[in-house]
Amino acid sequence: MGYAIVKIGGSQIKVEEGQTIKVPRVKSPSFDVLAYNDGAKLTVGEPLLTNVTVKASITAETAEKTRVARFRAKSRYRKVKGHKQPYSQIRIDKILVKASRKHGA
Repeated sequence: MGYAIVKIGGSQIKVEEGQTIKVPRVKSPSFDVLAYNDGAKLTVGEPLLTNVTVKASITAETAEKTRVARFRAKSRYRKVKGHKQPYSQIRIDKILVKASRKHGA
């Protein structure tokens, strides 16, 4: 079973089939494939691989709550603010490799 290194949301992630990853929110999962390893051979794109595609589906839209509290002692001063960063949970369905033509064959 192989793996691919893809670029999504400004970061590079190593993905395998059946894996679930969490990335900053995206509308549709489209990846730029940078490298692919089939278990025997590593193929690196210059800069991208056009014959390798990664099929994925969004499973959940999640957000983690961050709580920020400000406090001053002995003055009854308390303030609490919250922030939710949106995330998408993506399941990698398939990594497809198209056969590439060799020149001169």
